[in-house]
Amino acid sequence: MRPGGPVTRFDSYDYSHIREQLEKAGIPLSPAEVHGVACGLAATGMEEMEGLWHQVIFEDVDLNDVLVQECRNSLDEMLDRTLAQLDDEAFGLLMCLPEDEATVRQQAEALRDWCQGFLFGFGLGGEALHAQLSEDATEALRDMTEITRLDPDSVEDDEEGERGVAELEEYLRVIALTVRQDVLSAQRRGGQ
Repeated sequence: MRPGGPVTRFDSYDYSHIREQLEKAGIPLSPAEVHGVACGLAATGMEEMEGLWHQVIFEDVDLNDVLVQECRNSLDEMLDRTLAQLDDEAFGLLMCLPEDEATVRQQAEALRDWCQGFLFGFGLGGEALHAQLSEDATEALRDMTEITRLDPDSVEDDEEGERGVAELEEYLRVIALTVRQDVLSAQRRGGQ
């Protein structure tokens, strides 16, 4: 990641490659949803995050399978990068979303999947985490819940739809960073 450089969603993640790895490993999640889970888990600040990550993502697959191991290595790297990006003061979170040639509807579907993953991952931290959040972060999570109800077919595949999806992506990036900072601030206060 380039400090202070422009943030693009393709610097770190090859969506098609990750999708292929997930399919070959028999994991029925989209790359966007898996990345959402990683962001949600990372936002919790839990120490046992990696074990929980493995339990959630690889629960129903054979860990001895070579294809599962390759997928696991890629997704572990995704989790590590996600945590580093959420803690980056330059707000450099890169989201794992479809490539530029994807339609606006495909991008909207990926954002919906990402929100589902984030809410699931963050929810693994338990109810006590929600009490630590600011009013803004709590409202943002409610917005994210609304986005999980998005029907991608209702998004027009035109310039306006493209602009709306880009704005939504930026908003979700800010939500993830805000939630993470709220939790870290609460943890610092609790440790004093």
